[in-house]
Amino acid sequence: MNIYSHISRAVLQRGAESAFVAVGKNGHDAKLSYAQFDAQVKSLCAGLTERSIGKGDPVILLIPMQIELYVCMSAIMRIGAVTVFVDPHMRRDDFDTCCRLVKPKAFIGTPKAHLFRVFCKQLRQVPVQLTTGWLPGFIAGSIETWMRKPLHRLAPEIADVTEAHPALIGFTTGSSG
Repeated sequence: MNIYSHISRAVLQRGAESAFVAVGKNGHDAKLSYAQFDAQVKSLCAGLTERSIGKGDPVILLIPMQIELYVCMSAIMRIGAVTVFVDPHMRRDDFDTCCRLVKPKAFIGTPKAHLFRVFCKQLRQVPVQLTTGWLPGFIAGSIETWMRKPLHRLAPEIADVTEAHPALIGFTTGSSG
């Protein structure tokens, strides 16, 4: 069973309720209802599948703890791809080793995270490069475009995965647990 099936049930039961609240500075909180979250996830799924990312494909995420992280992680799970977290404090050589081990099909990161590609040969070789913000199109495409468009009608069905299918792979330096 795909983990996103549980989220999908919550969307049906609690659509208008707040699913995420990002507490901002000066009391400006960003809120996303279950229905809005689901629409963004499905729109991102449509964009990812348009880029030929699908079941079993490893996708590296370098995004801080913000709503986009959960939208990306959920979209990746929904299509049956595998979220890969790599400790951002990892040395370049170790990061390259992680990339060689999982052979990621995509990298999604903040514009700042994309600077790491300058120093990480294996990360530069990842076929699909996406950003949470804006970078010139020849550097990376923006997921923001997909998340803000009504592409949710084009999203594929929730991928059917087995119990043995990994949802997440994590690499750590060892100092953080």
